[in-house]
Amino acid sequence: GYQMLGDLVQALPRLLRVVDAPAGSISVSDHLSSILVVMPMLRKAHQWAAIIKTSDKAREVAGGVWADHTLPYMKGMALQYLGRPSEAAACFEEAVVVNPGFHQAYVEYDKAMTVLRDFEACRRMAQK
Repeated sequence: GYQMLGDLVQALPRLLRVVDAPAGSISVSDHLSSILVVMPMLRKAHQWAAIIKTSDKAREVAGGVWADHTLPYMKGMALQYLGRPSEAAACFEEAVVVNPGFHQAYVEYDKAMTVLRDFEACRRMAQK
């Protein structure tokens, strides 16, 4: 992984240059791979705004779809940490659409909707 690039402090800026490259300037697979490598690094560094931006970039690179269920999930987690539970819940719901077996997305959706006191939405999600 990124250990080949050096420590986290050195690797992150290098990977972010690849992540920030314009869509189409590098292969989709290389672009998405760099995004998937950088996301846990951003989470470890508590870079919530960067996670949101990187998730959006992943969706752009993949032609408007989520290439992996962890991408909307990570965006939802970042939004949750930033105190934006409504937007977070929407992302967790998107993660479930991509992977209906992704249990943790259901859990986080329920947490976000509980903050919003929308218990009916919790019930509907539980029935999926």
